[in-house]
Amino acid sequence: PMALSVEPPDRGLMKQKPRNVEEGLVTRREIITGLGLGGLIASQALIVLVWALDSGFPISKLQTMIFTLVVFSEMFNAFNWRSDRYSVFSLGLFTNKPLVYAVLTTVILQLMVVYVPFLQFAFGTVPLSLSEWGIILALASTTLISMEIVKYLNLRRAH
Repeated sequence: PMALSVEPPDRGLMKQKPRNVEEGLVTRREIITGLGLGGLIASQALIVLVWALDSGFPISKLQTMIFTLVVFSEMFNAFNWRSDRYSVFSLGLFTNKPLVYAVLTTVILQLMVVYVPFLQFAFGTVPLSLSEWGIILALASTTLISMEIVKYLNLRRAH
């Protein structure tokens, strides 16, 4: 999101080696990371799909769950991209206020799409239960957790 454009530079940035001039704006590592996160989110959606089909949920419930899962996974993912090196928790979860506002706005809009009748009609969504929200949030949070693990391992390897 645009809110990431106001993220301050990583601490110690000037002490790091310069980027290779042959690298483009987006590095090979960033492309691989993005593809990995995309694969993770696709896997989350498949888990919900299989579970919902096995549970006999109607298609509208399944679609709402996957739509909401992808939205929330991307909101967690937005925090991942604040730094490719440092944990979001070491940066401070709420230090980028525009990002926090963008994520909160998206969450509110998603709740409206799921619970406001005329938006339900427009988007083909249905209400979700508390347990369905629990599944969605547990899966979506793995997007953030997995990158936190990768960043930790990369920092350990660098030292």
